[in-house]
Amino acid sequence: MKRLIATLFLMASTAAFAAPSLVGTWHSDDTSGGNTSGSMTFKKDGTIVLAPDGFPAATGTYKVQGPYVDIDLGAHGKATMAYHFNRDGSTLDTQYSEGTHQSFNRMKQKVK
Repeated sequence: MKRLIATLFLMASTAAFAAPSLVGTWHSDDTSGGNTSGSMTFKKDGTIVLAPDGFPAATGTYKVQGPYVDIDLGAHGKATMAYHFNRDGSTLDTQYSEGTHQSFNRMKQKVK
């Protein structure tokens, strides 16, 4: 019984420190450096929907590779960005391949 309790405690404490996931919807109002405001939704199935403000949404796929995410939007092109989360996982900071940075806030909604 002691071993079971210790194992459950270890699993719970490990889960509390697990890395945040990209899955969900992120929104940015940051237009510095030529960035476009809008949102991006990462789905569990590897689909991404980019919805820049004032433009039609584009759907594609994404793949996480360490601290980078590769995005393929088909005819709209491909991109790679470095990313990291703030301490509580509510902010996503990105750096695009051309060097610009953009911050996104996690939106409160469930993603399928």
